[in-house]
Amino acid sequence: MSVEGTLPKRNSGEPTPHDADLGIMHHPKLSHVLTGELARLYRAGFWLLPLGLKREPLVKFRTGQGGATKRHPLSLVIEKMAGAGSSNYAIRLEGILVVDIDTDTPEAREYVRQRFGESSVQVKSPRGAHHYFRFDGKPPAPVRLTNIAIDFKAGSQSLIAGPFAERADGGHYLPLQGRLDSVASLPTFYDRDLEVDETEVEVDVVNSCPKIRRGDRHRHLKKRGMQMIPVVQTEAELFQEMLLYRDWECEFPEEVPDSEVEALARWFWFKRCNNEIWSGRQSPMGMTRASFDQLINVKYGDQAWMLYSYVHSKHEHLGREFVIVPEAILAAGQLQALSSKDIRRAAQILVDQKLLWRREVRDGFKRKYLYRIAGGRRGERSVDYINTQYGNTELSVIKGGLA
Repeated sequence: MSVEGTLPKRNSGEPTPHDADLGIMHHPKLSHVLTGELARLYRAGFWLLPLGLKREPLVKFRTGQGGATKRHPLSLVIEKMAGAGSSNYAIRLEGILVVDIDTDTPEAREYVRQRFGESSVQVKSPRGAHHYFRFDGKPPAPVRLTNIAIDFKAGSQSLIAGPFAERADGGHYLPLQGRLDSVASLPTFYDRDLEVDETEVEVDVVNSCPKIRRGDRHRHLKKRGMQMIPVVQTEAELFQEMLLYRDWECEFPEEVPDSEVEALARWFWFKRCNNEIWSGRQSPMGMTRASFDQLINVKYGDQAWMLYSYVHSKHEHLGREFVIVPEAILAAGQLQALSSKDIRRAAQILVDQKLLWRREVRDGFKRKYLYRIAGGRRGERSVDYINTQYGNTELSVIKGGLA
């Protein structure tokens, strides 16, 4: 059935896909809007992939040698989706790069504007937005900063959920600006953080993002878990993200059981729940308002608070005893607003207020004090930390704290 008259408009001014676009491709188990968009994208030359309820590919999209398969017929894509009860699908990103903003924050949006510029084609995702660009090459490294989580997907071996796709958990991908008409019509991707190389080298986009081979899959799944743990909301969401990564990015994903991925997700979530996610200088410090209240009305409490903040930053995540040597602190260029006398007095105030524990030890005739943050971690046992510093893609398990 077709609809006559004027089509409703989106915010961008583009018509919403309607029955008039569908022809024989309409399916009673899928929405008219979705099948209309699938038909439009297919006619525009895009490579579509049906996804199941767990966002797993329902058809093969690479050969046994790791290369791309031929484009699947639209009828197969629609039938596979309908048969699985799924309204989710993906687009193969041949000649395309997608800036995937995983945190819908002003900081993340401004970061994209400053570094890459906004694309004229954007899709709203459940966690943020997808910016589409024309690009043949190796994508940038993921970005992990305070309130900013950005991934990059590019190349014929990469996939991204398309416009009007709907996940089983209710998450939608809706057009935000413009629409996908063709790869050629997309703006060219430009990274302002990179210097322009006058001697350009042609890059094979098919091989620019190779699949993860046997022997490396477990390690890369750890990397993916490390990247996602700061931004997901639940353990189940993390598990699904890691399953999706296994299915899309690894060779022979069927050889990596769900139980292995689930165990990794559970371990990452346990570390997050125990505040053992280490992000370097981007990590929050665990000082309480009660500790601030203890010091605010104490004489020289401002100096004590400064020292308390300093030792928290340096030692709280380690869980070990430490010494406070004022001369060494000042010589390192730290706490320059205080004198040696101020630092010693501040340490005594923190001990008196029971914010620091202190014990005396002797080394021959010398005496020194060892401190520990009250109520903090016990240094007799080491603590494993997940290192997510500055989006570093290497998983670092830190024994007892900072590596």
